[in-house]
Amino acid sequence: MNITELNAHIIEWAKERELDTKGTVEAQAIKTVEELSELIKAICKDKKEDIIDSIGDIYVTLVIGNMLVRDRELDPMFAEKNVPGVRDKKSLLKVLANPIKLTLLYPYGEETLEWILRDLHIVCKFYKLDFADCVESAYNTIKNRHGKLIDGMYVKDEDLKNE
Repeated sequence: MNITELNAHIIEWAKERELDTKGTVEAQAIKTVEELSELIKAICKDKKEDIIDSIGDIYVTLVIGNMLVRDRELDPMFAEKNVPGVRDKKSLLKVLANPIKLTLLYPYGEETLEWILRDLHIVCKFYKLDFADCVESAYNTIKNRHGKLIDGMYVKDEDLKNE
């Protein structure tokens, strides 16, 4: 699937779970930050499968956050970009420091979305990953997932059982 199709599926999934009407920007921003933290952990441990999963999960949170804030067309913004490369994991981790701050200060603003996307593409380039494949993998993981909204945040069933 291409990004346009994936965006449509992600938005449909979110609407089926009422994130468009009962989700909150604040809760979604926290979800984005959680997923960014997961990516940082995966990079530190050099776990490629977790990196793939985190990239896709972050993108899913961005699509939903954008839907809640602006609901603008994401395809041009999220097109593959010519991104700089980094030489080592330490440099890669430094790249990911700003997106957390930006997400909390300016959730889903255009610059925040562009910055996070650029950084995700830098990670993809470093690990030789296809961005759309990462997003498709995440979508395939969530597409049949169920849960409920708690204080504007979607909590999957398996997490509800663990609490």
